Order: sequence, then structure tokens, then C-alpha cells
Amino acid sequence: MGNLTDFLRQQADVHHSVVDQRKRVLPDWLASLDALLNKMQEWLHDADPEGLLTIEKTSHRIREQKVGAYTAAGLRISFGAREIRTEPVARYSIGAYDGDAFDSATREGRVDVTNGERKSMLYRLHDGQTRSWVIVNDRDYLARDLDRSTFEEAIQSLLE
Repeated sequence: MGNLTDFLRQQADVHHSVVDQRKRVLPDWLASLDALLNKMQEWLHDADPEGLLTIEKTSHRIREQKVGAYTAAGLRISFGAREIRTEPVARYSIGAYDGDAFDSATREGRVDVTNGERKSMLYRLHDGQTRSWVIVNDRDYLARDLDRSTFEEAIQSLLE
């Protein structure tokens, strides 16, 4: 068995690769999450003129092999005793949904919107030119563009 010094020397290239990857992708990912959460809060406030929902920012510690450990924001949406959590899962996410041309592909991020029993997954996609979000529920796995309508439908379903 080698010693710790030898092991660390062997792992140095992997470590430097993670650091480089982190510098390249993490700021964009965190900015994208912030923009998504701001848009969600805007949609929720517009749908709730009476202020029945309580919306709180949350913090999530995530560890990924390609970018290391980081903290990302989420939301807790409460309506009486019911609660929905918006939780960032990963910048690098593999997942399939119905209609996906490849059945499985690496996405540019995943965020779960869940009440603890059911969930919708938000995938950030990149088509080579633009980035967008789709929403996929855990019942039929159909992907639809994330917009105010599909988001409100998901929230209502999770609150029912």
C-alpha cells in the first residue's frame, strides 16, 4: 500500500481538471438557477394577488464529481400545511423523458419541484445556440417547455 503523498500526487491531475471545470461552468449554472428561481417567484406572485402562498429561499449543498461541492438556492412554497420544495439536483444530469430523441442524454442541469410524494423535473437544455428549460412530470414523463402555464399547472397539481 502506498502512502498518502503518493496517492495525492496520482490524483493531482483529476483534482486540477475538476477545478478547471468548476471555473468554466459553475458561475453560469448558478446564474441560471437564480434566473429560474426569480422567474418562478414572479409567476407565483402574479398568480397569488391575495398573498396566500409563503415563498422562502432555501440553500442546498450539492456535490458533483465534475465540479465539486457548491451551494445553490432553491425555494420552499407553502400553502397552509402543504409545502412544495424547489431543489436544485445537479448541473450534470442524465435523464430520459418521453419523446427524447436519444432516450438518455446529459442535460445542462436539473431542478426538482416536489411535494414529497410527486414531482416535476426541470431540465435545462442547450440546442447549440440557445438554452431553455423543459418540465417533465413523474407520471407520463412528457417534456413541455417551461413557461408560466406549465409551471402553474405543476404547482397546482402538487398542491391538490
